[in-house]
Amino acid sequence: MPQVDFRPGILLSLRNRRFGHWTPQYLRYRIQAGIRATFRPHEPSITPRAVKQLEDLLGADSVGAEWGSGNTTRWLARRTKHLTSFETLPPYYARVAAGLRDEGLTNVDYRLIPHDFEGEDDEEEMHRNPFVRAAYEFGDETLDYAVVDSAPRGCLCNGVASKIKRSGLLILDNANWYLPPPANVRPPAPGSVSAVMGTPGSSLPRHKCWPEFARRTAAWKALWSSNGVQMTLILVKP
Repeated sequence: MPQVDFRPGILLSLRNRRFGHWTPQYLRYRIQAGIRATFRPHEPSITPRAVKQLEDLLGADSVGAEWGSGNTTRWLARRTKHLTSFETLPPYYARVAAGLRDEGLTNVDYRLIPHDFEGEDDEEEMHRNPFVRAAYEFGDETLDYAVVDSAPRGCLCNGVASKIKRSGLLILDNANWYLPPPANVRPPAPGSVSAVMGTPGSSLPRHKCWPEFARRTAAWKALWSSNGVQMTLILVKP
């Protein structure tokens, strides 16, 4: 049976979840995604198109980092030279670490930095957290890829952007919650914003990391994809 992601943060987020987007079409997309996850339990929980793009873009000599671990950790470890992975939840860390051991994957530097970012929006405080500081501590242009799938995404994306090599990748899942997706990305996904997080019209207009990140990556090639439930963005540094 495939592993199901029952992280506490995900369960707690259901308290404030709205279900107005649960249309018959959206339910169909959810079922399709669930079927795919069942029959491809070792595949990352990103869009199918993004998985194919990463298969084409990542190489056996690629070195990367990720914030927020899971199936993606093992998938990347099997395909790339080395991965540094950061996790905040001890029970989840233990489960993923066990999976790495079971598969004999020794090319992952897996680090636990316990913290719960639920409800936090003070960027200065978040920047002092070791989990976020880790993104700034890599050397400039030393990473072939970075995956950001954990809060605080804006601080992490902004911190790691300069650490990506030329032609390297920055992978952001659920990117449409923070950056407006192009109008031609189909099918639409719930939660898509119309303004960059941290700009006028967004839910957090005073935040600085997202606008700065959008400016510094404006010239990067943006590969958006959607499965109707989530959107994944792969940014390729020029």
